Amino acid sequence: MCVTDRLRRRSRLLEALLRFVHRMTAQISYALVPPDRIIRDCAEGDGFFGCCARGLDEGMTVVRAWSAAAEECTDCGCLHREERLLLCELGGSLGIYDAELQLSALSLYAEKLDGLCAAAETDRREKSRLYTTCSLLGGALLSILII
Repeated sequence: MCVTDRLRRRSRLLEALLRFVHRMTAQISYALVPPDRIIRDCAEGDGFFGCCARGLDEGMTVVRAWSAAAEECTDCGCLHREERLLLCELGGSLGIYDAELQLSALSLYAEKLDGLCAAAETDRREKSRLYTTCSLLGGALLSILII
């Protein structure tokens, strides 16, 4: 996998986590939907939430399934240390508080994730441009050396 793919996957995963937090906030606020159902609703393919849902299907608790998905999922390998820690913290808080405290915790995580998403997208744009330019210049240099 090339560096630009890793940057793109990192940005997409953080955005997916932010959407999950917003969805969970809405579902808890209006319908008190349990976290396992929200995770299953977000599950698609082999992504992070798919890994999580498989753990839930195997009988794991929400917290354990989230932790297992964070360890197993290849998408999580592209996250920085701070982002992985936040991912684990978020998973450790799912379903263990009453609704009011859960909403407060989710609000905090949404705020943190919002900043991380913006930073990841900026990082992706800048580094993708740099790596593309370096690749083109390297190719041009190689062509000149061959001729």
